Formats: sequence, structure tokens, C-alpha cells
Amino acid sequence: MNGRMKTSFEERTVDLKDVTGTGYSRSNPLYLLIIGITAFVLFLITLFIAIVAADAAQGFTALANICFVAAVVFLIAYDVALPMYILNRQNVFEISLAGGCIAVGINLYNKSEIDEFQKQLRRAKDAVGPANIPASQSPEVRQPRSSGNDQRFGAADELKKYAELLHQKLITQEEYETAKRKILSGEES
Repeated sequence: MNGRMKTSFEERTVDLKDVTGTGYSRSNPLYLLIIGITAFVLFLITLFIAIVAADAAQGFTALANICFVAAVVFLIAYDVALPMYILNRQNVFEISLAGGCIAVGINLYNKSEIDEFQKQLRRAKDAVGPANIPASQSPEVRQPRSSGNDQRFGAADELKKYAELLHQKLITQEEYETAKRKILSGEES
């Protein structure tokens, strides 16, 4: 998200094959934090200059008065920027695509709804994976004959993928065991 969020009210269709991942993210308006910190540092500097100027002149001078006013302005800027930073932070759910991402504020949904969406998305992607694309839609690709070692490495990769899905709670233990049995027996899923 690069710290920026674009809000648009467009209707678009995203192909399932373009979805590369999902996850939680937090958008932080860092510019407000930088403004707040800068304002606080300038407040301290101008306050110090005002105190030194007033002490050197044995009373308030025009320079001391200007510095005190500037210090108050910087303190107000700090008091505005920091709460705005805190209030404008946003937790979002991201759907990563091949050409960018879609971010949705999660304050309208509970975690179980989002987790269920992720699970259903993963199942849908698995269902329309490369093995299930009709021959008329996919270019014919000849795969070299694989040896027994290649098949074992492929099975290990598949098991690793399903273990990761189980770890992320996108599939149940029962679904993992079923997939594991199919992979180890060499069945097509």
C-alpha cells in the first residue's frame, strides 16, 4: 500500500487467477507523525531560545515574546497532529493482485467473517487451478516426463502447501488429512 490508500467507487471484476494472496495490514499516515514530532522538536527549540533571550535581557524582549508565541503555535500543531495520526491509522484486509491490491477496512466485519472469506477464496482458487482449466482455454503445454524423484518432490511441495493452509487456519485438520492421503496415494485431487 506504500502508506497511501486510494478510495474509489468503481465496479470491477477480478479474475480469481489474478489473486496472489490475502492478509491483514495497517495503514499509517506517517506524514502526520512526522509533522507532530517536528512540531514538538521546534516547540522545545523555540522555548529554549525564548528562555535564553529573556534571561539574557533580564526580562522579556521582543525576541523572547516572538519565541514564546512560536513555541505555543508549535505545541498546538503537535497537539493536533499526534491525535490525528492515531485516529487516522486503519487496520485493513488486503487482497493482493498481480497488478496491485484491494484494501477493505476491517471495522465493518468480524475476524471470523474475514477468515471464512479467505478460506473460501483459497478453496475457489484450488478448484480453478491449472489442472481444472479447460483445454480450450489454456495453451497446450507439454511437460517432460518426470521421474519418481520429481513426483516425490512435487508431493512434498503439495504437503507443505496444505500444512501452511492448515497453519493459517484456512483449512481444517480433517481437510488437511484428506489432502495428505490423496497426495501420498498419488490420487488426482
